[in-house]
Amino acid sequence: MTKSSWRCYKKAWIALSVVLALAVAMGGASPVFAQDPAQALYDDAMSQYEWGDYDQAMAAFEELLALYPASDLADDAQYMLGQCYVQLERYDDVIFAFYTAAYKYPQSDRADDALIALAGHLYSQDYMPQALDAYEQLVKDYPQSEHAAYAQTCIGWLYGGTGDVERAKAELEKVITNYPDSPSAEVAKASLEELAPPFPVHLILLGVAGVAGLAALALLLFLLVRRRQPAPVVAPPVPPPARPVRPRGRPEEFVSRRPPARPEGPPERLGGGRPSGPPETLD
Repeated sequence: MTKSSWRCYKKAWIALSVVLALAVAMGGASPVFAQDPAQALYDDAMSQYEWGDYDQAMAAFEELLALYPASDLADDAQYMLGQCYVQLERYDDVIFAFYTAAYKYPQSDRADDALIALAGHLYSQDYMPQALDAYEQLVKDYPQSEHAAYAQTCIGWLYGGTGDVERAKAELEKVITNYPDSPSAEVAKASLEELAPPFPVHLILLGVAGVAGLAALALLLFLLVRRRQPAPVVAPPVPPPARPVRPRGRPEEFVSRRPPARPEGPPERLGGGRPSGPPETLD
């Protein structure tokens, strides 16, 4: 480079520096270096969010979406709006905000973040079918996302919660096959072990109940059959032998058989016995 060329470059640089200095001094701004107003709003909203002023941050994000809906920052503002609702515990607005961020801006780098957040909040509020749809949408549209393995694991859990054990096993096996190096693969293996068929206690109880029912039925049939049988014939008791009756004759015969009557006077002395009367007195 010659000395003349160097002098020309030096003069041009000095002139440009002077122009920039004058523009700053006059309070103006060069059109080339003017800041994007959407970016300024987004930066202000993020500052408020980081400071914990979620109401002000929410207002700034909503203003950005209203004034600059076609901005490259609109998808980020919509996602952060959902995060503000989370901090304010406005869960119905949370679902709407994340749903909009996921489905209105499907090409955004925030779409998978919005889907995983949407599915989680749907699950926490017992919207199980909708949560399952969100997880499946994430795995289908964003298989390379950092959230895909976790979403696939949640799909298996949700099918297991509905009682579809075979489908749950199939979905959890996809985690091990498609994402073998992810932490979710170990979780899926543990979940598969939990889904193994337990000891069939219910079958044993069912068998015991069946046996008890059959025994009760057999006892009932036995009682019914026994009730219909005729009573056994019992022989009448043998009467004791009759006492012999002394034959009676005619009345005159009965009188003749009676012993003689006792005499009225004193008995006669028999064989010189002692008289029964009083002794005689001697003169």
